[in-house]
Amino acid sequence: MSIYGETSEGLAPEVSGGGGGGASGPGLGEKLSGASKAAKLDAPATRGHVLLGVLLCIGVICFLHLSEEPAADTPSMAAGNDGGGTAAVHYSHCSSYTAPAPPNTPPQDQYRGHMTNFMVDDMVCVDNTASSIDNCFYSDHHNCGSSEGVWVSCASTTCDTIFQAPPPPPPPTEFTGVINNLRLVSPIDGMTPSVPQIGGLLQAQVDGQWGYVCDDYFDHDNNAATVACHQLTGQQGLATHCNGAIPNLESSSTPGYGLPFSLDDVQCGSDTLLTLQQCSGMVGRENENCGATEGIFLVCGTDRCPPPPPLAGIRLTGGANAGEGILEAALASDPYTWGPVCDDYFDQDGLAASAACRQLGYPGGADASHCDVHTADSNFILDDVHCPDATAFSLAQCTYETTHNCGRSEGIWLQCNPGAACDAPPPPPAPATGPVNLQPPPPTAGPPIAGMRLNGYPWFSGLLEVTYDGLVWGPVCDDWFDVDDHQVEVVCRQLGFLDAHGGQTGKGCSTWMRDGSETGHCQADILTEQEYSPGHGFGR
Repeated sequence: MSIYGETSEGLAPEVSGGGGGGASGPGLGEKLSGASKAAKLDAPATRGHVLLGVLLCIGVICFLHLSEEPAADTPSMAAGNDGGGTAAVHYSHCSSYTAPAPPNTPPQDQYRGHMTNFMVDDMVCVDNTASSIDNCFYSDHHNCGSSEGVWVSCASTTCDTIFQAPPPPPPPTEFTGVINNLRLVSPIDGMTPSVPQIGGLLQAQVDGQWGYVCDDYFDHDNNAATVACHQLTGQQGLATHCNGAIPNLESSSTPGYGLPFSLDDVQCGSDTLLTLQQCSGMVGRENENCGATEGIFLVCGTDRCPPPPPLAGIRLTGGANAGEGILEAALASDPYTWGPVCDDYFDQDGLAASAACRQLGYPGGADASHCDVHTADSNFILDDVHCPDATAFSLAQCTYETTHNCGRSEGIWLQCNPGAACDAPPPPPAPATGPVNLQPPPPTAGPPIAGMRLNGYPWFSGLLEVTYDGLVWGPVCDDWFDVDDHQVEVVCRQLGFLDAHGGQTGKGCSTWMRDGSETGHCQADILTEQEYSPGHGFGR
């Protein structure tokens, strides 16, 4: 029997008795048959003697099986370290939406908004014997979305029930709000009214409350811009829009300050519609998922957004020779802050590369080339550089954005030397793609983890979260976590649920803090109180 009052899996092979119909373990029937024949040949045996021989054989086989040393890198069926007997291994992990429900929340109410403030990404434990995630590799920067959380159960072999893996949130309901009005405001303060011919940040009054309009879907074509301008001016005509940074967006960190997004996912199937109310796919403030760089700067009566802020200059860095390197720029408003230029639109043709090389003093520029490069800096100064004129002699004659949506793999390696190959340095080595010969990503210089917890119900299962300062918690991303069981075993061991060999202890707490200030709910208590059997459920 296990420490939980159940027979451990794989430890007691079923044996057929005189009147039973069960099947014996592999090879066991043959051994018992041979023992019976030998007894009959040696001497007349009573039924009791035969039964005694059978029991002795079973005892020897079980002793040999239990005395085997478990492999160091595999979960063991070892005795729990509370001295209570043997226990089958029960732990699991799966990907999950980062929307855990508080304890005792009814299943139908287990939706609670997405969290994307991931604290840990790319966690790799090279083996499953570590006692702490301090011995694992991880990054404190991430590229994860709300569907990439990690749900961990330290007392179950599966996480496919409502208690272990919350389903994705339901799709948003049909938009029922009323768009009362539109207006444009200055991007400087988000409050001063602006006229459509000059342009401004687009705001919509929905059900009497003002807020910003997000660029999701709005920026797929010019239909929504044309419809919005028609609604603002009462006239059809040219319209355009570009990304706009919102200076006073209300957020969870600034409640009551500024305005929220009141519209998202605006999709106008035609530019002949009269108002945004006639467009489809919209959601209101309850379901928007936008950030402060996703506002809409709308201009009516023109097909061009206002000129971008002027540049202080451009330069090349990291090249072994003059005329090659990573293209960086600085704005005239902040000439001492340099950052890379993103490849969005830049790499559609050779016009932007030629203009940049001419600006750098390389005449002609027709032989300029460029290729993608991984940048150490993610503070991109320019994005969406587009040069419609093949004779442009500087990026000042091109259009560009000063807000970006670029990652470090989207830098530009510019080659201004005629005939030279665009030989950008290779990106940092990527980790292997599977658990075999796993090469973990290098550890980062992020702060040590101060605490770890399972945020869910029952309390030995939940969304895996960590904190660096003991105050702000965030989820762990499933990148690399899901390549094998090493990570989940180390996590459950650190929480106290597993012993050194991977066997369950019958103990453990849902929260671990480095300073010992918080222990959370402990397994030893809830096993008794709620009659939970690992791998089976409650009241079994």
